[in-house]
Amino acid sequence: MTIPNVVANGTVKKVKRRRKPIKSCTFCRQRKLKCDQRKPVCSSCKSRNLYDCTYPAISSFTPEKIANCIEIINPSNNADENNNNISSLPSSSMNTNELLSKVQFLEQQIFEMKHNSIDNQILKTDVSSPVMPNEQIRNENQSPNLTINNNNDSTHNINYSNNENIFQNFDQHLPNPLNDYYFLQCKTSGRRIVYGPTSMRTSLHKHWSGFAHKFNQLWVKIKFERNKWKKSRNISNLNELKYIEQQNDTQFSSLLERLCHDLPPYNKCLEIIKNFFDPSYDHLRLVNSTLDRYKVVNDFYTYFVPDSENLLPNGDKPIKNLLAGSKKNYYKVAVIIQIITLQYFYQSCPESIDIFSLYLLGQVSPKVFFIERLQFMLLRCYYLKTYVSDCDSSNAINIISNMVSTAITMGLDRDINTIYKDQEHVLGNLKSIHNLWKMIVFLDLECSFQVGKPLLLHEIDLDYLDYNDILCEDPHSTRIMRMTKMGRQILKCLNSKKGTPKFQALVEHIINFMEKELPPISFFVNAEKLAEVSFSDMRVASFCLELILCLNSLNSALKKSVNIELRDKAIHMSLIAFHMLEAVTNRCFQLDKERFSEMLTHVSWNLTPYFSQAIWFATGLLPRASTIFCSILYYRLTVFTNNDFLFYNQKHTTWNPNTLRIGNTGIPVLDAFDIYSKLIDKWLYPNNPLKKQIMDNSYFFMVTNTLQLTFRKVLIKCMEYRKITEVTWISQLNNSIQSNPDTCLNDSKTKNLQEMLDENLIKNESTAKGVCPISMIMNSQQIQMKTDENNCPKNQEFYGSIDNHTDFPKKDPRRIRNDFTTYSGPVSPNYSDDGKSITKNIENESKKLIDEKESAMLQQITDEFWSNYNTGWEELLKQTDVHELFDHYL
Repeated sequence: MTIPNVVANGTVKKVKRRRKPIKSCTFCRQRKLKCDQRKPVCSSCKSRNLYDCTYPAISSFTPEKIANCIEIINPSNNADENNNNISSLPSSSMNTNELLSKVQFLEQQIFEMKHNSIDNQILKTDVSSPVMPNEQIRNENQSPNLTINNNNDSTHNINYSNNENIFQNFDQHLPNPLNDYYFLQCKTSGRRIVYGPTSMRTSLHKHWSGFAHKFNQLWVKIKFERNKWKKSRNISNLNELKYIEQQNDTQFSSLLERLCHDLPPYNKCLEIIKNFFDPSYDHLRLVNSTLDRYKVVNDFYTYFVPDSENLLPNGDKPIKNLLAGSKKNYYKVAVIIQIITLQYFYQSCPESIDIFSLYLLGQVSPKVFFIERLQFMLLRCYYLKTYVSDCDSSNAINIISNMVSTAITMGLDRDINTIYKDQEHVLGNLKSIHNLWKMIVFLDLECSFQVGKPLLLHEIDLDYLDYNDILCEDPHSTRIMRMTKMGRQILKCLNSKKGTPKFQALVEHIINFMEKELPPISFFVNAEKLAEVSFSDMRVASFCLELILCLNSLNSALKKSVNIELRDKAIHMSLIAFHMLEAVTNRCFQLDKERFSEMLTHVSWNLTPYFSQAIWFATGLLPRASTIFCSILYYRLTVFTNNDFLFYNQKHTTWNPNTLRIGNTGIPVLDAFDIYSKLIDKWLYPNNPLKKQIMDNSYFFMVTNTLQLTFRKVLIKCMEYRKITEVTWISQLNNSIQSNPDTCLNDSKTKNLQEMLDENLIKNESTAKGVCPISMIMNSQQIQMKTDENNCPKNQEFYGSIDNHTDFPKKDPRRIRNDFTTYSGPVSPNYSDDGKSITKNIENESKKLIDEKESAMLQQITDEFWSNYNTGWEELLKQTDVHELFDHYL
């Protein structure tokens, strides 16, 4: 019997219980075992073949810390009030639930206070300003490990993460204009796919410049060559449907028997599995962490049966049978076969494995909800993205949809530790299940973004977590999850039915994220520095650049024009993307030479492992950057404005690829095209023949390289006739000035115009000093211009024939139009008593006349350009030699 303590007055005093923190793992504590507290698994659990230890979460909140929180929330309270608050804190006798509820309430108060104090930092910042805050400037030579691992700093994420206002659209009472921005792909076979606003295909086919029309005319000409390439390598998306028509193989009695015949020997399979989980290759496979190595090896021993009687010549045992248990869980076998495909077969996957995978993917029975089914689908999706990738995620739409549906049905969107507690012996360690769910969420984001459809996982717990709460042991995994959270919020804004997204604020948000979370961009555009960057960070940087390009493109699409700022930003980000992908492919090729040199010693149709990773990084980013970049250049080359001689009015500038912010110095169009051409030439014609052999084996590079050839051919032809038009008109202007003795131009300006004609140089796009503008030339009365109502458009757009079949509207080439309406009287801005207002009105009328002549002249330039360009284009399309048409690349 316990005797309570009794004080002098007779009252009973409660004994203060000792609250010693629990340090042992759950398994040892429940069984009264000695725990050495090792992580991730203690020695006691390890000796019992357990894969993971669960340690109780220890709250870091003490009464003193809670008192400090209250003081922060109520800074106006005096000392007495604070003392009262402290005295009113929960006592030690209070139960755990009440204490936790109070702690959560205080945390929410602190979060709301910090959130309100931010006061829209991003929106108040001038996103067009090239000046970076001091805290954002970092030394490019600094190691990334010293600059990006600041996840524990509470202020680290507030500047760019907690501002939720940028994810709230403007004019939420109005429909989102992006609702009607889509592209419907119609095939003659009846196939239909709708690509939404974030799709690369939509940005290409919906661009207002007419670039897609020229592209399609050339793209058709190389379709035969592309089909021939795919046939020689048996690559076709129709193979899955053709299996229905395939005759049964009489050699094998079942698909399992055929599968056993095509698999490597038993010991070789075991070696492949161990190599797949080799820690030195963890950075190679971004999906390794979604599997439990010990469980996979145990499944192999259990379900793969060797043939000990019929040994192979080398003494190894062939695989005799594949088991599945009483519930026919063939997904355990499928996971191992997918590992063998990734690690051994690479691109040359046997037909039996494809058929086996299709059988399992098409199951609709409720008896198939195994965790191995999710792991199998993830590995299959990863295989499609690396070895059978196209320009976007179109070939993975169905498998990702199926994977998301299965994950939700199995409850992975809930608290995994609670739902699957004490089930590690069946599912594997829970950490792998967590990583599996994170990868599914990211793939849903990537596929939805690249195809242009809403998220399948529209609402999950991740959306409500603060950035600082997304923590795990691996900082790279944390970074991917933060990027996923940011990308999901942006995609919800773009796909929202109401309001207009805040494009510039969202772009600034992404740039701030990259500057805070990732190494400097100079590490990504340099192959040597890239060796210090992890593959997961490359994946994050690639997706962030794709987001920025998409937002800038959508901003221009809604405005139906490309202003100078948006144009320069899009060109700058596109060139950075080209630089980064070129560095990534070089780095991956170097790693393949070092670690998989045997695959490069003989001619093979297979892709090397590291180079397949480069394909995943380039999927989406490379075709999107090329589409946006070339569409903008095409638009710029086909629009004529005052003082706009691209080939004779240029000044070279130095482009800096080591910054994400372009500043005030734009990139001349022709200089940008030169940089683009040099980078693309490195892709099309690599110096190393082994690298070219690997690229030639990839369907993705075959498609993107022919895409680049088509884009560049359109631009080169456009530049050719732009130059001819400029030479013709400058020559006519110069002759008119020389023949006019009463010209208003002085000798120095006439000389400059003559020099501009003679010099065949590419200079700056802006008007150079001393060069005669068209408006000054128009003062010459000797130049015969038609200024009647029919030929001189006033305050309207110019219309010209872009091709021989379509009349496509082109924007008014005059960048700025002034209102020349004059006023009289004392309220006139030019009014004065000395009569100067009359003189001013006369000058305005003169400017109006010049403006009309200028407009008529630019219309004639535009008409002449399109007439010559359309004629030359038709001659180009008549060429039958596709190899000569595309520089003998095909």
